[in-house]
Amino acid sequence: MMPASSAGMEQIPKQLSGHASSISNWTRNVFGSFAIAIFSSLLTTETLKHAKHLAVGGATDESYIQMMSFTMSVNDVYFIATLIVIVALPICLFIPKIRRNEEAQKNAA
Repeated sequence: MMPASSAGMEQIPKQLSGHASSISNWTRNVFGSFAIAIFSSLLTTETLKHAKHLAVGGATDESYIQMMSFTMSVNDVYFIATLIVIVALPICLFIPKIRRNEEAQKNAA
């Protein structure tokens, strides 16, 4: 996250850097909270789904069902997070890098 944040802040004029920093921190906190909420919801939903499938499949030990359903749901959530990263990584590689010196020369010309 830090290289992306640093790259974004490099593009901001110095007089606006305080506002840009606060907006960056706010968005990071908000989207972090949303991510935690979404993944917690997925974890709960998947745990219940796996517990139901294990019970229907013939498992009778309650502690076994709880442990295995939670373990399987954690695997599912990590898999979903990995898919998100796999999709986002190539997109990040296409972000252009603009240097301030080049931008200042373009504005002066």
